[in-house]
Amino acid sequence: MPTRIRTAAQDAMYRRWSMYLLRLSKRRRESGDRKLSRLTRLAAMYYFCRTLRPSRSWAKGVARVRTWSFEDMYTESDCWEHMRYHKHHFPVLLRELELHDSGEPDGLWRVRNTDGVAQYAFQPMELLVILLARLATMNTWPGLLKFLGGRSPTAYKAGFYLVLHHIHSRFHGKIDDITRWAAHAPLFARAIRDAGAPADCCIGFIDGTFRACAKPTYAQEHVYSGYYKAHGVKFQSVVAPNGLIIELFGPHPGRHADSHMLAESRLEERMRQLSRLVGDGRVFHSYGDPVVR
Repeated sequence: MPTRIRTAAQDAMYRRWSMYLLRLSKRRRESGDRKLSRLTRLAAMYYFCRTLRPSRSWAKGVARVRTWSFEDMYTESDCWEHMRYHKHHFPVLLRELELHDSGEPDGLWRVRNTDGVAQYAFQPMELLVILLARLATMNTWPGLLKFLGGRSPTAYKAGFYLVLHHIHSRFHGKIDDITRWAAHAPLFARAIRDAGAPADCCIGFIDGTFRACAKPTYAQEHVYSGYYKAHGVKFQSVVAPNGLIIELFGPHPGRHADSHMLAESRLEERMRQLSRLVGDGRVFHSYGDPVVR
């Protein structure tokens, strides 16, 4: 069972109460009220001892762990139910996402503020758990505190954005150019054909999605969609029959239609290039609704 500790804010509050009660006890003793002085001294000792005993989290009543341990905290069923991966897959994911090496001497990943001061430190496996647990559930951050280990929601948000930035900076080139999948294009086309499609040169399915956002302070008209009656941005993706996104374009201003986004992405040009790379005479394409024609 993980050892539970309090937050630093709660311990600091208990220390302030202890010092205040000790000063009050001294004043009562000097005024001759020894009984009240003894009682306040006992109260000060009580609050001081509270800082030495394990307790619950100050904000949410969630057990915090002194030492985060993937092996001790998560069972096989926890990994599959909450993160959609088997436990033995996590070391492989850690290496494939290049999270195993933070570049720091102690191996920890650190979230730093604008002045370069480290605010939070995470183990590599802890960052992977934060990422997968957040992406695999509809829960809010407060709802994930107990599962993740009891840090504050702010800490987990910072860790989540840290690992997202790392993955985007290292791997964004793998999903923004469909020509990388030229070697797999015949396999994709065969899978879709075997599933009952009449064409033998379709390699994926294209669609656009609208993601609402807060109203910008300036130039809000660029992201306002008259169709959705909301402010937001759009993304366009091509999904292969194996479920992987093989082309992603965005964010794109929400005011424009999907056809405009398709033209701006220049996907048709890259599809022609992919067909030339395959070189079997077929012209590969993706399937979508009429709005992207």
